[in-house]
Amino acid sequence: MKRSSSRPPGSDTGDRELLGPGLIHELRQPLTALDAALRLVARELGPSVTTLDVWSMATGQVARLQETLDTFQQLMTGGAELGAFLVEPVVRRAIAAARARLDLLGDRFALVVDGDVPGAHGSAQALLHAVSNLVSNALDAVEQGGGGRIEVRVLRAPDGARAQVRVADEGIGILTADRERIFTVGYTTKARGKGSGLGLAIARRMLRAAGGELRLAAEADPARRPWASTELVVELAASAAQPVPVAPAMAAPRRRGLRVTLVGVALLAAAAAGWAGLRPSRTAGEAAAVIASAEAGEVVLESATGAIERLRPGGWEPVVAGERLREDDTIRTGAGAAATLAVGDRSRVAVSDATQLTVRELTAAVQRLRLSRGRISVDHQPDGARVLVVESDDGASVARANEARFSVLASGRSLAVATETGVVRLQAAGASVDVSAGRQAVAFRGAAPDPSRPIPPALLLKIARTARGEGVCTVSGVVDRGAEVRVEGRLVEVGGDGRFSVRLPARAAMRASVVIRDAAGHGAERQVPCAPIAPEQDVSDFAVRWGQDASARGHR
Repeated sequence: MKRSSSRPPGSDTGDRELLGPGLIHELRQPLTALDAALRLVARELGPSVTTLDVWSMATGQVARLQETLDTFQQLMTGGAELGAFLVEPVVRRAIAAARARLDLLGDRFALVVDGDVPGAHGSAQALLHAVSNLVSNALDAVEQGGGGRIEVRVLRAPDGARAQVRVADEGIGILTADRERIFTVGYTTKARGKGSGLGLAIARRMLRAAGGELRLAAEADPARRPWASTELVVELAASAAQPVPVAPAMAAPRRRGLRVTLVGVALLAAAAAGWAGLRPSRTAGEAAAVIASAEAGEVVLESATGAIERLRPGGWEPVVAGERLREDDTIRTGAGAAATLAVGDRSRVAVSDATQLTVRELTAAVQRLRLSRGRISVDHQPDGARVLVVESDDGASVARANEARFSVLASGRSLAVATETGVVRLQAAGASVDVSAGRQAVAFRGAAPDPSRPIPPALLLKIARTARGEGVCTVSGVVDRGAEVRVEGRLVEVGGDGRFSVRLPARAAMRASVVIRDAAGHGAERQVPCAPIAPEQDVSDFAVRWGQDASARGHR
């Protein structure tokens, strides 16, 4: 007997129209609760949990799921926010999310970044999603093939105007007959039950919606690695007026398919929801309060003195007080300049002169900054259990704090921390040291952090002066480990033993300016005459002018 239906005509179509938005709406609630649960765990257990790498991985994946939902919603509504961004920091975030698996490859994994990569226009989140999927697929292919290399490259495209990201692997490869199908929904090279056939299709649609493209590198592509079994290429738009051309035969599928792919997001969210088991018991009122305060916040340039610039695809541009900084925004201060950043509602970061700082991550669990060079002074009063992280330019050295007032100095080869109140954990080379109030520590590139020691009342400065001759003046000396040295305004590399040496073009009656500073804010300045001296007097202790950075005084 045929069963009659009471469903009105067209109701199936209505259900399909609601599927995508409905999934996003329903997934946001458990994700918000999961984020709140992690924050409650952090509040209860503190640094014993929040300083662990696995904690960063968990909170990072929750943040990524939230960002992915935002991106899908923007794609469906046509409201994606597009703009200029730097490519390398986004790629490094994607690699960091897969670090646990990539580390197992050892020297069979490489990240290669060209020195002249242009900025991009589009969606940084779309790029993050794409590279994350490409790296994950490469890892699966290598593991399935029993071994091989993986390489991620960030480079300038052959046309010179665009940025490219290439992910090559030496895995199982793709059959020639299947090369045209890899972006088709449902197609996968993975074993049954291991792949959904959604990742590449979603990544391409996200990139195309932002003016970019994702393609398989042709065998004849001169930039393709000859050893690669598979190499995929992300092309990024140079500007809003210069999107990446898409051939008519490669036009994006209809939006209906995009709604179906949201099932993949649902599966990801379900897997992440296993972290909810960490949630400690709380009343409904307490949980609601934490959920209400779980927004990631923002970074605002609260005050600025002197030349402050922000990096754009076309170069450095002036930035003024009141402007907001987004993830992957980079600012720098000129000589004598200073700035104060409001990070969320309660944290402040004073940026000293000659400093370059990048906003790396802003989520409900972590506020991450990258200090490429210079000094910052931080007053971190978290709203909830949010951790503030300051990392070195290569991300190998990391300072973490739950609630503290501290300063960080990046001097090229080292990252130094000085703590005023609270405790800061300095991590590097698989080791860590807790830096408590009134103490400081330094981590040199590739080495474990030094043990913490009391902050000295003054800096060490010993300078050896060589005779001026043959048009060269050499200034050499010794400073405290981790201190920054500038000679004639030029940043000088300081060795692990505190020694430095620089050769300058000599001038008549020349006096070279030597300026040093440490993480605690002590500064020393001296004018060094380049004149012949007796060999036995080639090293001397100078009386120096001590003091705090102007930005640090204003911050306190």
